[in-house]
Amino acid sequence: MRPLGGGLRRSPIGLLAGLAWLAVGCQAHAGAWNLPKGEGQAILKYETIRADQAFTPDGERVDLSHDRLDRSVSLFAEYGLDDRFTLQMKGEWQQGRDAFVDYQGRGPIEIGVRWQAYRDTRNTAALYVGYAQGGEGRNAGYAPPGAGDHDWEARVMAGRSLGADGQGGFIEAQAA
Repeated sequence: MRPLGGGLRRSPIGLLAGLAWLAVGCQAHAGAWNLPKGEGQAILKYETIRADQAFTPDGERVDLSHDRLDRSVSLFAEYGLDDRFTLQMKGEWQQGRDAFVDYQGRGPIEIGVRWQAYRDTRNTAALYVGYAQGGEGRNAGYAPPGAGDHDWEARVMAGRSLGADGQGGFIEAQAA
């Protein structure tokens, strides 16, 4: 069995550079709020999931015979087509292993559009319709790699800004 770390070394310089970049910060838009026409945002994410225990159907915790490791790098991007429509895309690359399979490949690719049905200074409501094409990786966390072909999604979203000028955060609800 391969070691879980994958041979990656931790660098204090990389950590400091990452923290400095995070400290600068930038504005991000939440799901129910559309992007203005001609503006976009991209979110790059790296994720590692490791497990050496699992739950039985009765809820008992048991040790796994082999560790499970899943890694993914994903890119989420949005672009304001106009003030009421936002294009949304997501793709990812995955690598992982468990007791039954070793895999590496493209995860699901998603594309969709969000329509701003209502918006005032503090409230918003939107509808989203999207299409996902499965890949060689895990198309769902519980499924084996490569399982699943494609899927459609419809989502209703509503949000409310908090505080003066929406600077105090927000509350959002979504139903798919």
